[in-house]
Amino acid sequence: GTGKTFIAWVKAERLAAKGDLVLFLCYNAALKDFLRSRNTAPTLHIHSFHSLALKTVGLTESATTGSPDFHQIETRFLDHLAGTELPYQHILIDEAQDFEDRWLSALQENHLARGVFYAFFDRNQLINRADFPATLDRLQCRLALDTNCRNTRQVADTSTAFLTNAARHLSRALDGPKTSLHLLGPAEDHIRPARALLADLIKKHAFRPEEIAVLAFDPDSIRAFLAPPTPRALALTETLQPGAICCTTIRRFKGLEAKAIVLLDATPARLQAPGGTLEF
Repeated sequence: GTGKTFIAWVKAERLAAKGDLVLFLCYNAALKDFLRSRNTAPTLHIHSFHSLALKTVGLTESATTGSPDFHQIETRFLDHLAGTELPYQHILIDEAQDFEDRWLSALQENHLARGVFYAFFDRNQLINRADFPATLDRLQCRLALDTNCRNTRQVADTSTAFLTNAARHLSRALDGPKTSLHLLGPAEDHIRPARALLADLIKKHAFRPEEIAVLAFDPDSIRAFLAPPTPRALALTETLQPGAICCTTIRRFKGLEAKAIVLLDATPARLQAPGGTLEF
């Protein structure tokens, strides 16, 4: 929430405005699609690691399973990087903490002695892999961002109040309106009150549907929430679409923004699971 993606995006746009060929890389496919929908620069190419690998080596489907074989994609792409320079003058990587160290190392080695190579990352968002990439620790030039512009002090204080040993960085948090916390018992139906809350956000608080996201730890929670019958007044979808509420998992939504978030399954068991607090 400190503006990493925004700064990376503005820098990429400025480089592309000069006519340079620029590669903007991220981890999540949803973030890639969101940025592509807003890109107007023909020399700015936006990819996730795997979409770039697919484009570079021309591998689309596995002959045996009918779905992309990501291990094969990775191997062929890294072999390509070892022997052939990518055509980009500049490379900017967002969500770099989610990249495998071998991906970052290969991209950096491929880009030596050319334009800028920027990696934007946050150690506190390391939820897609176990170890922090060593390549990032070796980068010499650094700029630290420490003001959270995504959540207010009130949101941070409320959301971490019931967590043990939660890291709180509230000294430079932005001030905002009073928060409200909705508590439901373990045996209660969470879907009905969550849908009622969505209707309230739209009717009483004037949120547009695309400004709201329904998130969950578990994909099954999202599937249950989207299962019919769904209220006619609520347009629910699993992807970002105008006029609809995006319903997806925390991991798939990572890197994206919404003015209102409804978290479906923040149970004690999920928060106490390995990595649960960090994911929350």
